[in-house]
Amino acid sequence: MENNYAVDGNKVEALLKSQSLFPVNNAFLSSCFQPFIVSILPALVVDILHEFEIGVWKRLYTHLIRLLVAFSQTSGIMLTAELDYRYRSTPSFGRDAVRKFGVNASSMTRKAARDFEDLLQCAIPAFECLIPEPHNSGLMKLLFIFAQWHALAKLRLHNDYTLDLLDYTTTQLGAYTRRFDRDTCSQVSTKELPKEAEARARREAKGKGKGTTSATRKPATLGIYTIKFHFLGDYVTTIRRFGTSDSYSTEITESAHRLPKSWYPRTDKKDYTEQMTRIERRQARLERIRTNNPEPLEGTNLVGRASEGPAPTEVAGVDSRYVMASNQNQPFELGSAAINCVGAIHQDLYLIDFIPKLKKHLLPRILRRLGFDLTKSYEDEWASVVIKDHRLYQHRLLRINYTTYDVRRDQDVIHLETPQCNIMLLNSDFSASGSHSLYLYSRVLGIYHANVSYIGVLPDGTRRYDSFRLDVVWGQWYETLDHPGKEEFQLDRLRLCPVGTPQSLHFIDPSDILRAVHLIPQFSLGKVDSLPPKSRLVTPQESEWKGYYINRFVDRDMFMRYQYGMSVGHVYMHSLFPRPKLPSIPSDFDYALQESPPQVCGLEKPRETGSDVTLTDQLSQSIPTSIDTSQSFMDPPIPDRESPLEETQFILQDNQQDEVDQEDEPDHADYDYFDDMDDREVLAHEEMYGEF
Repeated sequence: MENNYAVDGNKVEALLKSQSLFPVNNAFLSSCFQPFIVSILPALVVDILHEFEIGVWKRLYTHLIRLLVAFSQTSGIMLTAELDYRYRSTPSFGRDAVRKFGVNASSMTRKAARDFEDLLQCAIPAFECLIPEPHNSGLMKLLFIFAQWHALAKLRLHNDYTLDLLDYTTTQLGAYTRRFDRDTCSQVSTKELPKEAEARARREAKGKGKGTTSATRKPATLGIYTIKFHFLGDYVTTIRRFGTSDSYSTEITESAHRLPKSWYPRTDKKDYTEQMTRIERRQARLERIRTNNPEPLEGTNLVGRASEGPAPTEVAGVDSRYVMASNQNQPFELGSAAINCVGAIHQDLYLIDFIPKLKKHLLPRILRRLGFDLTKSYEDEWASVVIKDHRLYQHRLLRINYTTYDVRRDQDVIHLETPQCNIMLLNSDFSASGSHSLYLYSRVLGIYHANVSYIGVLPDGTRRYDSFRLDVVWGQWYETLDHPGKEEFQLDRLRLCPVGTPQSLHFIDPSDILRAVHLIPQFSLGKVDSLPPKSRLVTPQESEWKGYYINRFVDRDMFMRYQYGMSVGHVYMHSLFPRPKLPSIPSDFDYALQESPPQVCGLEKPRETGSDVTLTDQLSQSIPTSIDTSQSFMDPPIPDRESPLEETQFILQDNQQDEVDQEDEPDHADYDYFDDMDDREVLAHEEMYGEF
């Protein structure tokens, strides 16, 4: 303007266009305020909830459902029903890290952002082998990258290594998404879901009267060329400039919606605004009173609270490694295990060598209590370990305290006879240059404590008959199914060691447990043919699965335990991994930047298959073998605006994105979680965390 250029001229537009700016009058931009003006545009931060969880990821998940519907028409198998069964069979974890999935996960009804987050964290086992190869392999890697990117973007503590890994994962996410769109989505003709068609018909019917539109399902594509997908590249820069994403996430404000929703049922549904305001003011006054008077008033009746004991959510004994009950209400007589010898009529495989294994485990621990270390000369002295009254005292719950990656204290609850009974420990045979895994995994079969003493001669030549309480955990080992050189972007897999094999059952010091672990069945392998043996100590279970996935994405702390050397709070990594190894993009990496031709083939008709054909083999027959360009009706990734037909397709794609954008957290979304729990799950939840 000082050079007398027009405000709306080409010179000014050339300066502002690169930043998407537009010249407008502003009273605060006068000469007196100019030195204090700071541009607000660099402070426009990312929004992972709306841009990714109910944006990019929800869009991908919706298109995966379309693909399953398309392949179902060819294979004759209801793949969406199989997907719903797998999600329903996925166990929950923690208080709310992964909630119990509803009966119909594919319908996406009553789903909030946290529900889509859970769907992503457990997506790999659920979608495995539902679509044929080679599409299945590409989808598995894509889902892993999506989950890894999501975990990195939501970390509460970053460093240079994690940010470099997020940058690397962002590149991989863009490339693998474009590959999936090019190699799979463009090769399969998909249509809108019935829910999408009805929503589009409602939008088109506004202002047009009744009967002017129909809910006919139209062609639909993945459509990755959106602004939300483009924004994923800004997360590394934003985190470096403004800090971790949890500081400015809209999840903070969205979660505040629960408060007025809980107030509304307490009104008469008429003058609810005034009544909800009074409720808010009343709660604020009570909170102010509690803040000013932290100590209970004199004469307050605390008998009821004392009788209830500590609240289930409290982290009792936070400085200790674990918390176990002190009662002795459920004793187990060791004599019943002693008569379980080889050749017995009713032999209990779980109790074979139960007492020798228990005493061999207790021997070094009781010697340490007496002030001595176990030497080779004392390894055979386990018979001198005496358990008072020949009894173990059983417990159902064990609380594990641990330090998270961001140097906070947290707690896991181990509950017998529920899916939350799997644990992880450090592997003493691990070395950074070796082939052994860093962790060992076990299923907890029993939680006990015993009063133990040692009656033999101590290394100093004396005898002491002091009795000590020792806590033990009885477990069954898992063995790994993956070889050391497994490919990148794959979850680790486990298999439960059979009971009859040597060293399958063991005893653990509870202080050696790192934390609980979330295991998801590998549904594509199916279940084992035989049922597990019966035992008087182990509750009969259903048949086991042939394999399990270790869900490293269940929470951010679990994810960081597999990023060796990058975690601050996991002290055991500091000496093993002084400098973490970061992956790099190879020189011949396929970024999939070239647009694929707008050629789409339809799925072949179902072929006759025998009864012995597996699901994967049957689905593999639906892979298209040729491309028929005359029947192509799907739009290219970036349409030419000069073509009227392609412009119409581009508008359709935008309308689908608008439908995704306008869906937000529904009312009473919490009820869906609890309604889908059976009585046994409700009882276990109450025992671990108290009432809902």
